[in-house]
Amino acid sequence: MVSPLMIWNQRKIAYPNADSISRHHIVIWYRMAKRLLIKALQNFEMPQNSSWR
Repeated sequence: MVSPLMIWNQRKIAYPNADSISRHHIVIWYRMAKRLLIKALQNFEMPQNSSWR
């Protein structure tokens, strides 16, 4: 049985920039989540929300 960690390490050797690609995906997801959060806050229209914009 081959452990997933061994496969991951082999992938790391084969593709050294795999880490930077996954980091880039995290950034994209973070931006998307932030945009959705801001939109949700704007939908609530709280009095202190005007200072957020």
